[in-house]
Amino acid sequence: MDLTVIDVLKETAQKHQHKVAIKYKKNNLWISVTWQEYQEKVFSFARGLIENGLNSNDHVVILSQNCFEWVVANLASIAAGGVPAGIYPTSSSEQCAYIINHCKATVAIVENQEQLNKIKELKPVLPSLKFVVLIQGEDADSNVYSWKEIEQ
Repeated sequence: MDLTVIDVLKETAQKHQHKVAIKYKKNNLWISVTWQEYQEKVFSFARGLIENGLNSNDHVVILSQNCFEWVVANLASIAAGGVPAGIYPTSSSEQCAYIINHCKATVAIVENQEQLNKIKELKPVLPSLKFVVLIQGEDADSNVYSWKEIEQ
């Protein structure tokens, strides 16, 4: 039987629980994440996506620079049964709309307010989009959740 990327994550986390999986820089400090912590973050985010309406085979777009959250969002989408697709943060609103509508994405995960504004501007022409997750910060819109809200 072939292993999925999630199977490999589970096996690696079990085998190397306390070893460092990822290091990333935040506020000029290097943060280390063990394989066990990495797996926990992926699965807690996956549960949050499901609890907020992501269904199996739904598409998830990730509109962000490369960052730790991007990697977690990508794997969490797969773990939740979704299909992730990246969108370059330099993409125009029209390019974002094309990609979101082409794959019929139900969830958009965006890096910051600038990227969120692109999605909000397009809201009337994105019929499949159920909700948005904002990696950095919070927003008052009822269909926008902060990263922490989804993680919890």
